[in-house]
Amino acid sequence: MILKIPKVIVALSLSLLTLSPLSFSHKDEAYNHGSGAVANNQNWMSRVDGQKRLSELSLPGTHDTMSVKGGDIAQNQTMTLTEQLNSGIRVFDMRTRHIDNTFRMHHGLIAQDTYFGEDVLKVIEDFLNANPTETVLFRLRSEHTPSNNTRSYTETLDSYLAQYGTKRWVPTEGNPTLDEVRGKFVILQEFSGTAKDGYNYGLPYGNIDKQDDYALTTNWDLYDKWIAIKNHLIKAKNGDRDTFYMNYLSGANGSFPYFVASGHSSNGTSAPRLATGLTTPGWNDSYPDFPRVSCAIGICTIAFEGTNTLTADYLANNNIVKGVMPGMIMTDFPGKRLIENIINLNELSDYSFNEFAWGTATNENINLCAGGCKVEGDSFAQVIPAAKGDLTVVSYNVLRPSAERVQNQIAWLKGKFGSEGPDVILLSETIRGDACGTGRNTAREYAKAFNAYYVNANEDGINSGCQTGNAIVSRFPMGNVGMVRYAAQNDSADPTDGRNFVFADVKVGNDLVHVYSTHTHHSFGAEGDSIRKKQHAEMTYHSESKPFTRILGGDFNAVGHVFADPLGLHDISLNPFFDGNFTDTHDGIDTLSRITSEAGLIEDDWTLILDFLFVKEGDSSNAGLCTSDYCRDSSIMSDHAPIWATIKFKPSNLNPTDIHINQMRSGDSYDFKLNTTASGENCRLEWDSDLSGGERNAKFDCHSNGDLMTFVVTADPWVDGNGYQATKGYIMTRNGACGLEWDGRLSGGERNAKFDCSGGKDEVYITSHADGLLSNIIITSVRTSGNTFCGLQWNGGSKNNGERNAKFDCQPSWDAMGMLNVSKQP
Repeated sequence: MILKIPKVIVALSLSLLTLSPLSFSHKDEAYNHGSGAVANNQNWMSRVDGQKRLSELSLPGTHDTMSVKGGDIAQNQTMTLTEQLNSGIRVFDMRTRHIDNTFRMHHGLIAQDTYFGEDVLKVIEDFLNANPTETVLFRLRSEHTPSNNTRSYTETLDSYLAQYGTKRWVPTEGNPTLDEVRGKFVILQEFSGTAKDGYNYGLPYGNIDKQDDYALTTNWDLYDKWIAIKNHLIKAKNGDRDTFYMNYLSGANGSFPYFVASGHSSNGTSAPRLATGLTTPGWNDSYPDFPRVSCAIGICTIAFEGTNTLTADYLANNNIVKGVMPGMIMTDFPGKRLIENIINLNELSDYSFNEFAWGTATNENINLCAGGCKVEGDSFAQVIPAAKGDLTVVSYNVLRPSAERVQNQIAWLKGKFGSEGPDVILLSETIRGDACGTGRNTAREYAKAFNAYYVNANEDGINSGCQTGNAIVSRFPMGNVGMVRYAAQNDSADPTDGRNFVFADVKVGNDLVHVYSTHTHHSFGAEGDSIRKKQHAEMTYHSESKPFTRILGGDFNAVGHVFADPLGLHDISLNPFFDGNFTDTHDGIDTLSRITSEAGLIEDDWTLILDFLFVKEGDSSNAGLCTSDYCRDSSIMSDHAPIWATIKFKPSNLNPTDIHINQMRSGDSYDFKLNTTASGENCRLEWDSDLSGGERNAKFDCHSNGDLMTFVVTADPWVDGNGYQATKGYIMTRNGACGLEWDGRLSGGERNAKFDCSGGKDEVYITSHADGLLSNIIITSVRTSGNTFCGLQWNGGSKNNGERNAKFDCQPSWDAMGMLNVSKQP
């Protein structure tokens, strides 16, 4: 488009003739012209049915996403790309000038001094690593005149994708499901050419049904722009659900972009509205959707209204209801209300739990940041702890421990909390890798010692042999796991290097508790305080999107903390926690009694308070720390003391799963654990570790967390003669190596259940007795010899070491089961 000087001054002059603009002062959260993220919707797509097609979603987007320069004439955004992602924006408008064999971000002829690699793809990659339930779409086009290139546009794009393209969705179809693109970015391709893999780079932008009437001649064209927006919203509402719709709220040329978005006389978030120059009752029928303001003696001024507010109001006033998509809404200067009104048109489920895939990245000799930083984790749990209403939580910086120190630490914790240990341990300065001693892995050693689960993430990057990190060890299962590398860091040549936090949802019965473990910046002085404060703000901000109790723990390096001081003084880097309404669990302990670390200036100078547990939406009690000489001997234990508290959490009462059978389709695969109840005990299906004749016995173990299975669907669901939802498929081990089958021999009306690892598997029916939910199902054979139907059950006989053999009973006597923590494979 051609940039012109807007005629906003004409409207401003006219408004001054009728009424002071200050009387139209207007602040509405649909529009925002300030810095910083306007909302916290980092993982809102985790609550969207993964079987929805992309065309069926309501997606907030930004027009000219990277255009933050150019003044009022050309600027379209004030949020950075990271801030837009965190606020919930999922569609972007990326305009690249091909210059010097690079893609420089542009708005027309105006360079934005950002580039497609580090400033776009790298930011998106980092966001998707931290939020794997989300997807990101972006329009990609060539902007302005190419200059000084020795290769084609697609060759330069290929070079970027070779470095940052591991998250690209390869277009195998024209309208994928959300599950197919979770954790990936989708290019809306507005250029010709195919990628090296032979596919298009993405979905064709030209196939989208768009409204983009951006050219306004004067401010008075704003109403025509709004009518075009509204008509396209109605078109999308009533249109084909397989069609992609895109609606641009933006406009320019004869008006400033901020004016089109806000109707304001200047760009400020709370600036006054402009007047149209018309009043009621004389012009009652003019601009019916624009507001009537400053009414006196029956006369009202008709003011301009921005497209952001008009659209947010239209979506909120039941003109478009949940589940009816308006498509992709592309905005300038979006505010929280507009973003969330678009998001909330999706049919959002309750918060869900996806258990971590235990056994991930557990080879200590492969750096966790090789090929993109991963979170490792494994399970050594042998029992399923009973549900409870509180957690005993320990935070401990273990000082990159030697084998001897690890054993001393574990022994001390067992002496304090019993052989099972505390419920959750938040570890700082864990180590792993060959350079730390062959096979060393602090988090794994802790998990083995306490028969627990663990997740661990590196601070040190790919170039570090002895990898230092942060970990969570838990007696209870964990899911929704991730790691975030802080944006605020001291200078580092390695982009994979730097302080981070690891997070997980701990599942206690049907309740969830959100837990964070970190080790923030360590240097002292004003610069260190500033970095540390920003890191604390990042972790606090991340936790805001979590709906239940949050526990944040670790070594916060917060020098100078004096909570017990009558003035309530404390290290300024901790302000984000208190501003975010977190509580310090140890605040009731006087300052000198809560020293957690030595300063290291001289031997045994224990003078610092660095270690904390913060909680939000929970109550703490029994706060303590170890102050003995034994704990304070770094040659025996650590240069930090363990601290602990009991935290009563807010109940969440999640259902075991919110996936219904009628959502499943032939060819889908779902991970799950199978649970039943024997004599009042929870028992989980697992396969025997012993392989005999290519088979493993199927067991119900009443003292373990069970093995992760995969259900491979072989038929679309149906409703049987009794009104129950049903489907059929194969139950496989998680790696697909072994399939569940029944023994060919019938004995006492029963057939043994086996996992055949030689290619055998038997098809089964799954039938819901809970309105399609998987929390109450029966599993029956599709057919046996003689067409007898047999149902899965646990052996009613005595347990052997807490196990019962799994059987297919053909009498029949079938047992109710529950599929837990169900998640669809991508």
